[in-house]
Amino acid sequence: MIMRPEPEFNKLNQQAHNLKHILSMLPDEIENRPAFLQRIKDIASGIKELLQAVNVIFKQYEAFRLNEHIRELELHKKEFIKSSKKFSYTLKGYFRDSKIDNVYDSANVLVNETNTILKMLKTVSRKVPDQQASS
Repeated sequence: MIMRPEPEFNKLNQQAHNLKHILSMLPDEIENRPAFLQRIKDIASGIKELLQAVNVIFKQYEAFRLNEHIRELELHKKEFIKSSKKFSYTLKGYFRDSKIDNVYDSANVLVNETNTILKMLKTVSRKVPDQQASS
């Protein structure tokens, strides 16, 4: 969790929490196909909303665009996107081969990548004072 007063950070925290919560529900709903399919849609929306929240912070806060931070932040954002795509491919594979452990492993990787993004943004945000969004 990133402890900053700006609403964009609160939204990011909420989106990350929501995504991790949805992912944690997979084991309970995998046997109920309609609920599982809905959860997959919720995960896709959660990924999209989390990335949007990250992009808003990158665009609105100058400290996150500094050369010393941007490379590392972009790298972790790309890793998150890569993990999201791998999760999608794993789901497709599950519908072919029913190997649920692969889905769980991929979901765990996605949770870890979400945590990594939060950790990186938290590290950078500690280096700069609270600020208003730049225009």
